[in-house]
Amino acid sequence: MIGLGCWPLSGEMYLDGKSVGYASCDPDEATRILHAAHDAGVTLFDTAHAYGAGHGERQIGAALKGRDVTIVTKIGLGIDEGTKTITGLRTAPAEVSAAIDESLSRLDRDHIDCVLIHPNDIPIPDAEAMFAELDREVSSGRIGSFGWSTDFPNRAAAQTAYPAARHVEHVMNVFLRARNLRAVTEPAGIISLIRSPLAMGLLAGRFDNDARIAPGDVRVESHGGMDWFEGDRAHPRFAERLAAVRELLQSEGRTLAQGALCWLLAHGDHIVPVPGASSVKQAVANAEAMQFGPLPDRVMQKIASLIPDEDGPPRPL
Repeated sequence: MIGLGCWPLSGEMYLDGKSVGYASCDPDEATRILHAAHDAGVTLFDTAHAYGAGHGERQIGAALKGRDVTIVTKIGLGIDEGTKTITGLRTAPAEVSAAIDESLSRLDRDHIDCVLIHPNDIPIPDAEAMFAELDREVSSGRIGSFGWSTDFPNRAAAQTAYPAARHVEHVMNVFLRARNLRAVTEPAGIISLIRSPLAMGLLAGRFDNDARIAPGDVRVESHGGMDWFEGDRAHPRFAERLAAVRELLQSEGRTLAQGALCWLLAHGDHIVPVPGASSVKQAVANAEAMQFGPLPDRVMQKIASLIPDEDGPPRPL
């Protein structure tokens, strides 16, 4: 399975005065992308309160109304819809029910398939208090499951005590295998929703030939988690690694991005990439990776021999 990450479709948002959204996103094009992805076989759509400071949920709710889809959203960050800002943490247990009320309203649904804690690194006791409330929401039937968007193995381990905490969202791609985190989640049967599966476009070839990132792009804003890049260009370390495996990822007629997604699919059905898309063409091409299926074992082994097995620093978004 491949989902669609909806951060790029959600419009502008700001944190501490810096852009952490996609101000150039056109709402009509976003709707076309959502429809095209679903028509191409994508059924899981990943959003959050914070995306577009509420606009992301409203966009999905309107565009996918009446369609049989799985919605994942995230709570735990305060937002101001009027100023499109993220206002800080909103992790008090008493806020969980209200946050779900707001998501249900914006999504125009009476049930949310999965709700994740969004802040990556809040203290584990604070997350456990939220888990207890989310567990009650599962029992009430308002949500189907819950989990945490986190790259910290010890934090992911905390959710294994809750049978309904069936998902974790984390970074994983050809450059970063998330080995330590998966050592916790896989034995527990937790499904991994993979963010940054294309390393913010680097594994899609968008920054080949020393291409520069446009001013104002979220990739060059200093909010952390963008170590695929150095300034306004691809980081030389990752550019070199991409060059080493490019042909392998493009095996059997795959595009570069499709190969990177098929690399993830080769890790098993519990790994669900959720790449973003900024065009209909991109959304459809990503979905078509499902038709190719996992990369062959021989290709996976060769890639493993060329890319160092390392875990990087957790990424806050």
